[in-house]
Amino acid sequence: MSYAIEKLDEHIILINHTPDFDLFTDVDLVAVDAIKLLDSQSEPVYFILDLSAVNASLESVTVGIAKASLGENKLFHHPKIKQVVCVSTDEFLQLAFKGLSSAVYGHINVAVFSTVHEALTHARSHS
Repeated sequence: MSYAIEKLDEHIILINHTPDFDLFTDVDLVAVDAIKLLDSQSEPVYFILDLSAVNASLESVTVGIAKASLGENKLFHHPKIKQVVCVSTDEFLQLAFKGLSSAVYGHINVAVFSTVHEALTHARSHS
């Protein structure tokens, strides 16, 4: 599997994406699994996406973000997501995720960090 979903104790869901994660095809798969987990939560969670190992092209990032925010599942608009948190050192990927806060994507509450440690510290300090 190209991703692993982990529910942490502090109202945090962490999704680790492996280097073979394909933004064209795997976004739909992870969305189905993530929505099942989100639906079972009693409170909103920080939804951390560790994309630090993913090699993404302009086209794949555009398609992946559109699927997760505007597609059939609208994963990033799930009512149990308090904030979408992206982890990546790729500047383009960081900019793309920051763009989710725009009107085009529905003003998604998003934060971007370079390490999982920074993302977890952020989520834990706001829980």
